[in-house]
Amino acid sequence: MIWTSESLIAKAKLFYSKAQASGTGSPDFGLNAALSLELLSRSALSFVSPVLNADPQNEGQNILFALGFPIKKGLPRSIPFHSVTIRLEQIIDEYQKKGCKDFSDYF
Repeated sequence: MIWTSESLIAKAKLFYSKAQASGTGSPDFGLNAALSLELLSRSALSFVSPVLNADPQNEGQNILFALGFPIKKGLPRSIPFHSVTIRLEQIIDEYQKKGCKDFSDYF
């Protein structure tokens, strides 16, 4: 399962390390920092349930994949990042979408 909270947070840490190593003046800094934020957010959703990251399209194949079933054709698709933030606002009382926007506006 690629959408476990543990695997997503490990990837978030990797991209954050890359961002720090490149320095704020590097063109790679913003990309790696943004990817880290997205993966950290997806990890929070997956902590509740990996299904929350699944795109509901494709006749439920992505949802079934998130539940551990093999996908019949193609690759599994997750929801877009703006949907991640909407779901996090509904799940986590203290979650602030504004913080993510401020973070992305910084770059």
